[in-house]
Amino acid sequence: MSTLHIPTFAEVLAVSRSHGRTSKYPHLWNGLVGLWGGWQGGGLTLFDVSGRGNNGTLINMDPATDWVMTEKGWALKFSDTAPYVGCGTFIYRPTFTFVARIKRTSGIGSNFRGVAAHHPAGMQDDGDWYLYFGADNKLHVDIPWVRSNVYVGSQAITDSDWHMVALVRTGTAGAWVYTVWIDGLLDDSNGTAYNPNTGTHEFTLAILHETALGSHVFNGNFASAALYDRALAPSEFQKFASDEHAIVRPMQQIPVGTAAVAGGLSIPIAAHHYKLLAG
Repeated sequence: MSTLHIPTFAEVLAVSRSHGRTSKYPHLWNGLVGLWGGWQGGGLTLFDVSGRGNNGTLINMDPATDWVMTEKGWALKFSDTAPYVGCGTFIYRPTFTFVARIKRTSGIGSNFRGVAAHHPAGMQDDGDWYLYFGADNKLHVDIPWVRSNVYVGSQAITDSDWHMVALVRTGTAGAWVYTVWIDGLLDDSNGTAYNPNTGTHEFTLAILHETALGSHVFNGNFASAALYDRALAPSEFQKFASDEHAIVRPMQQIPVGTAAVAGGLSIPIAAHHYKLLAG
């Protein structure tokens, strides 16, 4: 279990206002189009701290009971009552990366446990992609508009531990590759000739829907989720896995004390001030 400091919401907002420049890992902000997390710890709006304004709305959820404190900080709890987060509409992106920190608490062995989806508002069947847990407890990817399962993972997740999961799509028309990462390690990848739906769709967390099957939700907790318009590098997945707050972690801090300035004077340094490295 990580013993790293959990950033406060004020620290997260400070990094957000700098568009990641004051993050300890500013490269993780390159290509970022949405970042949602439990740092706020309450409310019906899940704020997008990427600065892109793609705030999420908690649907069929009660802020009094569905925000829970965990060892990773605040997180959202999802169950069988069809709760999910609608994060607004996103344009089609040929290449993208979705990353989330999740914990399964029930529904092990149940099919179609939705993790995330990009589909038309109202959850129609002709969307871009679904990421979900199948009955085999492995991650699956579907292209719903052609009713095609294009990826079945290798690693089953049957425990109630926290895991970093990520989906990457790369390629061009008629030649696409879907790749999944779990806890910083490559799970598997698969190619397909099926083209995705190129429309502008709603992006949702913790649910998928098909007319014949109904709504299928994730059972467990979400600590954070991020969406990129690029393929992340292996080292970036490893950073997400080793530090769940890496993307919003402020640059190195220094303790309360004094610092010498020109003229032999000393000025107080607050604990939250950032250390500026020379050079």
